[in-house]
Amino acid sequence: MRPPPPVPSTVSILAADSTTASKLLVMERSFVAGVGNKVRVYEADLRSATNVHGASTAGARPVTKRLLVDLDDVGLSHIDNAEQVTQVVALAVR
Repeated sequence: MRPPPPVPSTVSILAADSTTASKLLVMERSFVAGVGNKVRVYEADLRSATNVHGASTAGARPVTKRLLVDLDDVGLSHIDNAEQVTQVVALAVR
């Protein structure tokens, strides 16, 4: 019997740009017994999505997301657990 397909869950959301609240970095992970974790980071763009706060979801446009990195593709498939994404700002050192 094959295991059920993994269901990705969002584990971290971070503002992708400090000048706008419409773009976010979203880390999703899923787990399959005997296979391990699958971790991906997406850019979510809220600009074309419908704001459904307090409204009907009928006919709502979803958030769009674009895959930025799949940890398998960069040699990090052995990561046991990923909990958070962090943004680091490079500072000029004199």
